[in-house]
Parts: sequence; C-alpha cells; structure tokens
Amino acid sequence: MNVLPMEKIDLGGAASRPWTDPLMWSNLPLFFFAAGWLARGHAAMGLCLGLSAALSALYHGSFEGDRWAAADEAWAYVALATSLGTLRGSLAAKPCWQAAAYAGALCLDLAVSTAIFVKAKPLRATRTSSTAYSDWHSAWHLAVVVGQGILFLAGA
Repeated sequence: MNVLPMEKIDLGGAASRPWTDPLMWSNLPLFFFAAGWLARGHAAMGLCLGLSAALSALYHGSFEGDRWAAADEAWAYVALATSLGTLRGSLAAKPCWQAAAYAGALCLDLAVSTAIFVKAKPLRATRTSSTAYSDWHSAWHLAVVVGQGILFLAGA
C-alpha cells in the first residue's frame, strides 16, 4: 500500500523531485519536532521549524529552482535564530552539569553541520555533481535533525 498518495510533489507542471530522493525525506523528521514543540506550547519554535521544513521540501522538490530559494534560506535562518532562543530558555532551567552536556552536544552537532554545509554549498552553485550535492546536503539535513532532537530533549 502506498502511504503517500503521490510519488512526486506537484509543482504546477514544473520539474519535481520524487519523495524517495534523500533531499526530500531527510528533513521530514523536522515536522515531528515541530508538532512536538507545538504540543509543548512553544508556538514560535513549532511554527518556524515546520515552515522551514515545508519550504525546504518545496525548494528541493523543484530541483533547487529559484522560486523557493530565498524563502527556504531565510526561514532556515529564522529557524536557527528561534532554536538558539529556545535553547537559551531551555538551558537556563537545567542544572549546570546538564546544561553543559546539552550545550556541548549541540556545539558538536553545529560544528559537524557547518562543516557539511560548507562542503555542500559550492557543489550546488557550480553544479559539478548533482549527486555529490544531494549526498552532502542530505547529510546536512540529517545533522540538523540530530541537533533539533538534542534541542527537543533539552526542552523536556
């Protein structure tokens, strides 16, 4: 049985990437974290994260077309800023040793995420290898998912 009723995102006749592509599914877990933040009463975090994930799906679904590029990038930064604000509030309520452990894990994840992003970004710009871009950028999505998971646990 096909869980998703469509194989590809419908972008009104434009080229679309299949849901099975790692660029499409690698950030889908962010929707679960967004729903979790909303359930905890953190509307700003839930909405920013959910909107960022949705815009990312639209951007990558259009094979990185220009139509969604600016919105995807802008909301990724808004989600990052909102995450940092949420982190500040979450760690302030923790014992010092626990806050240090979460902060250390998040710093490590941020370093790994940044290194992966820096590797992926020029691959997209030069289009030297779409497979390499897809692999590296999907890995970045997954590193962001790990960071959001740590943040979600810190907010518990």
